[in-house]
Amino acid sequence: MDVDALRMMVLVAMLIVPAVTDIRTRTVYSDAIMMCEMVAVCFFVYDLMVEVQRGLLWYGLAIIGCVIGTALSKFGMIGSADGHAIIISSVMMPEYEGVPVAILGTMSGFIGGLASMMLYNASCNISDAIRKKPYCGDVSSVTMHMKRKGERFTTIMTGPVRLSVHNDIIRTRNGTEYFALENAEGMPVGITMPAVAFIAAGTCIVSLLAAF
Repeated sequence: MDVDALRMMVLVAMLIVPAVTDIRTRTVYSDAIMMCEMVAVCFFVYDLMVEVQRGLLWYGLAIIGCVIGTALSKFGMIGSADGHAIIISSVMMPEYEGVPVAILGTMSGFIGGLASMMLYNASCNISDAIRKKPYCGDVSSVTMHMKRKGERFTTIMTGPVRLSVHNDIIRTRNGTEYFALENAEGMPVGITMPAVAFIAAGTCIVSLLAAF
């Protein structure tokens, strides 16, 4: 087994833990991200000292991926953990056999995540319309839906926001709670995408396609 195949497996394995916590709680623990970043840095140092044949494509794609992850996170387009996941993927596996694994994996993950969100919102609105209940129509039919009782991880925020955590509660930059209350049924809300999970899935799929 070559080094690149090994590091692809290590990358996918590393992203599993933060992906699972992202799905279950929409929270990614800093310790898990830091451990992943330390492993990624070790592989990067190995590249510089041992794999000296790495070319401009390898390092260029790594830099591009890091810039994308940092910029999207800084401007509130994605969460901090999501940006770190992109950076980890970019440093660990910029390309394999000429295939830009990290960038394609991230892109496919986000496309899959957005598609699933739109499908979920549309299905909720169709169900409400059939049952003659209030629903979101027109363009908002794929971006929002009326909150169900006890539904988790929904938000009333419709644009980019900067998130922070205070007292174990995810809040926006101005201090308001990001997630809608579980008992606030009937409000128009959007669903929060577990981006780290979709990035991990996209990276895994692209890695398998590149390998075979």
